[in-house]
Amino acid sequence: MKLIRVKLIVPLIIFLLSFSIISCEKQIKPNKNINESNINIKNLLEYKDCNIGDNSAVGNIILNLPANLYSDGFKLQTDYEPYELTINYKDFNDVQIKFQDNSSVTLPFEDVIKKNALIIFSLVKNCHIINFKFPKGITITYKKDELLDAHKEYYGDNFEKIISDTESLKSFIELPIK
Repeated sequence: MKLIRVKLIVPLIIFLLSFSIISCEKQIKPNKNINESNINIKNLLEYKDCNIGDNSAVGNIILNLPANLYSDGFKLQTDYEPYELTINYKDFNDVQIKFQDNSSVTLPFEDVIKKNALIIFSLVKNCHIINFKFPKGITITYKKDELLDAHKEYYGDNFEKIISDTESLKSFIELPIK
């Protein structure tokens, strides 16, 4: 009789313990702001006039750009000119950009990528080509001289208007590209 009780109780205890472990698993709540990108304009402007060979400066610029939470590493090509920067990104669509003053703006993918290229070209004086690499083999490339030609009227000979001060950079990020 005792043996039968033990044979029944042990499996019952194992079942109850297994059930309690499974039901006590950590519940992950979806984050409403998963696409929110916090950026610090002052931090970006600290790297004004840096060189592409300054790995630390380029890395910190990328960490402070819109869509920074999607960046997945970068690579510098500085062996020969034209110097290139390749930034790997995870896939994303619209990005909500939150500034230090708690204001925010939501930008579509295309605007984020182009604005990031223009910001990098304005900060990194000898960067000539930027490649944005995404999963599935997709790469978007911007060349500084082509963007200068296309936007010279609005942003000057070297995009100096974009980064002239914190307010101009914030406005550049918030407003449509001219």
